[in-house]
Amino acid sequence: MATAAGNVNRWMYVGNLDWHMAAAEVQEHLQRFLSTVPVKGDVGASRCITDLGVEEVEVVPFASGKMKGRDADKLHQGFALVRFERAAMVEVACQALQGLPMGTGSRLDTLNASIARHRVEKEQAQQEREQREAAERKVKLEKQRSHNTGQKRRRVERMEQELESVFGSMPRPGGKHAVWNWRYLPPPPPPHKPGGVYTCATGCIEWERMPAECDPMRGGGYACL
Repeated sequence: MATAAGNVNRWMYVGNLDWHMAAAEVQEHLQRFLSTVPVKGDVGASRCITDLGVEEVEVVPFASGKMKGRDADKLHQGFALVRFERAAMVEVACQALQGLPMGTGSRLDTLNASIARHRVEKEQAQQEREQREAAERKVKLEKQRSHNTGQKRRRVERMEQELESVFGSMPRPGGKHAVWNWRYLPPPPPPHKPGGVYTCATGCIEWERMPAECDPMRGGGYACL
């Protein structure tokens, strides 16, 4: 069967397979069933679908990252693709298989067989063109990611500069060097002297006696410790 693009389709779609059974088991049952299905018409010495020249039987898995929530308990997509040596045999096989009950390995009473148009064999030139296009998309995506990363880095740098400016304008002992400034402050007076802000007995700072710039509740800044 020739397509509009001039390619030859040698694939048959087989649906209604049991997606709760392992793909390898379903494939084995389907291959065995194909060898028992008689074909109709003048197809030479062919007595069953397998005699038509089956090259490959693939129970199609889910693509990476494409599985939806409703498919969580499924082991594959529930259909297979069968490739034949000659495109002329695909339609013959579809006519012989369509609507037949397979039993074990299927999830409904009958199988659904049709020409798998999405598995058309591609010419070498088309494959090379698609590969080039994929490579170009990859380069474009990498450039976009690099651009986005640079923008994010510049936003962070601007934010850091703004924060540094805000902290730098705060009077001592606050500001961006608050921790170091605090270390070099004179020792606190003993707790028994008036004006003491540090209670040795409790090890706590009496924030109401501290400058507002140092109090995160009143001044809205960062704690000095």
